[in-house]
Amino acid sequence: MADDEGHTIQEPSGKRAVLSKALTGERYRLGPTIASGGMGEVIEAEDVQVGRHVAIKRMLAKDPTDRAVARFIREAQIQGRLDHPSIVPVHEIGRDNDGRPFFAMKRLSGASLEDILASSALVARYSQQRLLRAFADVCLAVELAHTRGIVHRDLKPANIMLGDFGEVYVIDWGVAKLVGVTDDDSGDSNDDTKTLSGASIGTPGFMPPEQIRDASAVDARADIYALGCLLFEILAGVPLHPRGRSGLNSALAGADARPSKRALHRNIPLELDEVCVAATAIHAEDRRITAREIGERVQQFLDGDRDLERRAAVAREHLDVAREALAKLDNARAARSMSMNEMRLSASDIGTQVATEAARIEEEARATAMREAGRALALDPKLNDAANIISRLMLEPTRSLPRDVEAQIVAEAEESDRRHARITLFIVFAYIGFIPYLALARPWPYATVFGVVLALQLVMLRQESRSPRFRAPLAIIRNAVLIAILAHAFSPFLLGPALAALTTTALMFSRAFASRRAAIALVIAMAAAVLLPYVAEVVHLLPSSMELQPHGIFFYTNDVQSSVPVRIGGLVVFCVALIFAGAALAWRMLRAERASRNQLYVQAWQLKQLVS
Repeated sequence: MADDEGHTIQEPSGKRAVLSKALTGERYRLGPTIASGGMGEVIEAEDVQVGRHVAIKRMLAKDPTDRAVARFIREAQIQGRLDHPSIVPVHEIGRDNDGRPFFAMKRLSGASLEDILASSALVARYSQQRLLRAFADVCLAVELAHTRGIVHRDLKPANIMLGDFGEVYVIDWGVAKLVGVTDDDSGDSNDDTKTLSGASIGTPGFMPPEQIRDASAVDARADIYALGCLLFEILAGVPLHPRGRSGLNSALAGADARPSKRALHRNIPLELDEVCVAATAIHAEDRRITAREIGERVQQFLDGDRDLERRAAVAREHLDVAREALAKLDNARAARSMSMNEMRLSASDIGTQVATEAARIEEEARATAMREAGRALALDPKLNDAANIISRLMLEPTRSLPRDVEAQIVAEAEESDRRHARITLFIVFAYIGFIPYLALARPWPYATVFGVVLALQLVMLRQESRSPRFRAPLAIIRNAVLIAILAHAFSPFLLGPALAALTTTALMFSRAFASRRAAIALVIAMAAAVLLPYVAEVVHLLPSSMELQPHGIFFYTNDVQSSVPVRIGGLVVFCVALIFAGAALAWRMLRAERASRNQLYVQAWQLKQLVS
């Protein structure tokens, strides 16, 4: 058949289509251009006969070839024969006053899926559930095309439109293919999609491997692959394959299509993970899922009909892994016990190495068993074996602290040391309060020597913070010297024991004295700081400050110039300060113990809720 101007169009199906001559100046009032590509342009227009806004797509070339016209008309006819709410209806096919082919279709308003996924503002407006509902509608539209023998070949976010009033549309059928009909599009890249030149038709990142190799030989399974890529991007927030030509290599090589593995921070359900994997299989024959089935499974998820049987199966898989890890844990413990026995019997380094390796395996197996059992219980709360594994591991003490726990303990200990350093600095400044009182004593060098030693304490405290290895020795030296001076100035058995006991208690809270050797060294040093001045007085190296008599003990503090009120006031201040310091240390220890106990109670309660 021929049109009014003698043009005939051979449709791929073999039928002849006639173009009616419609003068756009008579029926359509043209507006601004909406979009323009290599082959055609889309113009906003008003249909004056019906009184509605439409979009007109017409060819750009003023003298197009018959082949280009055939492709253009084929696009319009394919889109027009797909009568579905999610496919833009075609109102008319014709030629404008310049003889260029065009077709009029519904005017769309809204945003493309590509714009929505790329904009944080639009993502906030379009929830994931809303996007999944739109995707389910897209699947049904594609299923209709497949039942009519049509393959879109370029499904991607840019070709999915979401209207302002809940509409969803699949657009741009320009490279669609009729299954079973010879395709002559492979050598022409003048279309308005981001289509690669040569034999590839489609968009990298959404094309299956068979479409990359030969776009003319694809069938409906090519669209299934693109739907899987679309679903992956909606769920993960990132594309399955890179954009551009690198996406071709990624598709050919294959990629992990589970969005839950790409977006760990998102709560992606297992059933949708499986849909993505099934739809994006590398080999077309392995894609045994239809567009309708994809949409139905997404809709089932939205309706809350979870695949409980599949979740239970996955839970059992996690439980099997937990059991294997538990067996490995028992074997590692047995090997560690044997190596420890060998070490006791012989001083061999081999036993040490075996014990160290067994401890590492034991720690990894314990963590794996706990993690996998927890996942199994989360998937199937009625899985008693998983709950039993968790209960055993929680109640069974470990032979050594896990490395992560040790690291956390070290970090908390370092923070405790910093707090302890601040307290120690406060104590050093508190010692300054003795200087005025010592200034009244005779001989006069006491106050001078004491002040010089205090200044040295500040220097040693700074060095102590820079060199953790010398923290304990430096702390012992600086405190022992201060106590020794005060012990002689006020008699060794008058003030010295109280100061030594309080200082020892404060220092024992530091991580530097966690070892037995450091703790013993501290006790010996504090005792020596009190007793050595007394020994020096006994052998007459220092003037005597104490005298034992049958009717009492007399203390001489060498304070010959201060008055009685000053002496009494000094003793009162010392007693009050000593009591306050002891109470502060005890209160700090009680508060830390109470916080730790409360944390343990909360953890025990949470565990009880988990396994009950």
